[in-house]
Amino acid sequence: MPHEQLALARSHESVEAELSWRTLFMPRYQNASITWVRRKSWSGLSATVKEIRCTGPFRSNYESDCTRFIVMLDAIGGRSNLRTDPFRPTPVLIDSIHQMSIVPANSPVYAHSDELRYMRHITFAFQTPVIKTLLSEDDLDISGLEIPRFMLFEPSLLHLARAFEVECESEEPTDLLYGDSLSLALLTKLSCLEKPQRTAAQFSKLTSRQMRRVTDYLIARLAHPVGLMELAAVANLSRAHFARAFRNSTGLPPHQWLLRQRVNKVQELLLVGRIPISQIALLTGFSDQSHLTRVFTRIVGESPVAWRRDRFKSI
Repeated sequence: MPHEQLALARSHESVEAELSWRTLFMPRYQNASITWVRRKSWSGLSATVKEIRCTGPFRSNYESDCTRFIVMLDAIGGRSNLRTDPFRPTPVLIDSIHQMSIVPANSPVYAHSDELRYMRHITFAFQTPVIKTLLSEDDLDISGLEIPRFMLFEPSLLHLARAFEVECESEEPTDLLYGDSLSLALLTKLSCLEKPQRTAAQFSKLTSRQMRRVTDYLIARLAHPVGLMELAAVANLSRAHFARAFRNSTGLPPHQWLLRQRVNKVQELLLVGRIPISQIALLTGFSDQSHLTRVFTRIVGESPVAWRRDRFKSI
């Protein structure tokens, strides 16, 4: 093959590998079929929730060209055993159905189970170059994602997987800042699997100038999607460092702080004449009235309609 064609073929393979994290991964299942699937993607990370029913001994090959992290959300009848040798089981050291496994890119990994009849799991796929950028200039090391690790369990990772599950099942687009925050939290936990956890007090806070610049920036863009990278750039910090420092400074992650500011603005607009709630939703960065109502009710304790009605009664 001429050098030009060889270079083009390699370039094409590289592009395919880079895009594979975003495509739906469909390994071949033996004695099993997918009954339900939902997925979403964010900056350098995608999450896919699948329900699978088994009719006999379950077998599959999970090898792919991008790194994946798999969390079992539910299982009935047995457990799936992941292994690098199809004939040698991995010793199971955890007493939980919520087993977790790291499957590096291009690693031969096989799933076996003779008793499993139903499972629901979430699979995270990573775009490594973007992930490395997300964690640049920080003490987070994701080299552990390059080593196969099976049947782990970490409660905080299960909690994050459940949060991603909710986002995948939601028909609403994920808030960009919330999606970035979830992704960063997941990567941070994965990078610290075998390291002692540091307390929040050991991390720095934003300076008063940084805090003022970031909060002014957020307030000015309440009606627009804002990403973690934007805010980190305003503070002149990496994304991971900024997320920790912001939480240490405010007691809230950036997306929660922004939601509360949006709700505060909603309350202000609810008291100005009779602006339709659907219009208020668009003015304050919510996707629609139902989205606004859910968030408002969760934070305030009552719906926007009830809140405005009660305030006008007292006037």
